[in-house]
Amino acid sequence: MYPDNHYDANGVLKSGNRKDTQLTADQRNKMRLGAVPFAHDAMDNGRGGEVYDDARDVSNNYIDLHWAQLWIEWIGGRYIFHMTAQVDVPSFVYPSEIGFYIESDNDETTGQPPEGLDYYLAFQPHSGQIIFMQYNPDCSWMPSTLPPEAITHELTYAHSDSTLAPVPIGVQMDLDIELLIPGQTLTGSFAFKATATNYTERDLAPNTGMLRYSYPPIHIPGDLNIDNKVNGADLQIMMEQWLETGILRADIYPVSGDGVVQFSDFAVMANNWMVEIIP
Repeated sequence: MYPDNHYDANGVLKSGNRKDTQLTADQRNKMRLGAVPFAHDAMDNGRGGEVYDDARDVSNNYIDLHWAQLWIEWIGGRYIFHMTAQVDVPSFVYPSEIGFYIESDNDETTGQPPEGLDYYLAFQPHSGQIIFMQYNPDCSWMPSTLPPEAITHELTYAHSDSTLAPVPIGVQMDLDIELLIPGQTLTGSFAFKATATNYTERDLAPNTGMLRYSYPPIHIPGDLNIDNKVNGADLQIMMEQWLETGILRADIYPVSGDGVVQFSDFAVMANNWMVEIIP
């Protein structure tokens, strides 16, 4: 969960980042170390993007998707797709879905025309289930053989105030890139578009089509924000996660991590200090 923008009683847009919001220290820490700042870093480095849909461009009979992000992050020795979408009001009525179409191989001839869509990944609020489909050469969408546990997901929430219950506003889904392109070199680009469905597919963002982004051919151990160099920005991330436990971006030794950020991780970063790859 993380704080998000909301409208106050006067219709003014306010943000959980602002000092006048009544967030607890724990909520602020989750926001600071959560997905949002890392998503922004990734997008600034060309590893993802976000799109805003037209406001209230569908009737109340449909989910109104108004914001979506997709970005790539190096964590646990792998590149991970992070996908998040925010809706006006989540629908918990069958058969509603919030999802993403992904063009993963930069080849328009290997997926659904005309964009070459390879995968469809969606979340069903009414059941809490993940739907993962792959486009086959016989021109049909079929369920992928990927095991359900390979995709993690959670509802995202808006915190208007620490004294109020968080409000569900969407979903975040995470997926290992190697599961999309097994056996291939993890370098290239991807494109996506988001969708929100209720009863029939009506609301798409972006309205103009696909958004394409790249990911790096080589990852430098210690490059925590994936900008192809190891510097003070990465050290700041490690300092913020120092001695923390769990699945952490700064847990880089061994390659798959050991569940804690400590001196062995710092040694990896120090060994690559100021190393830079020019794309």
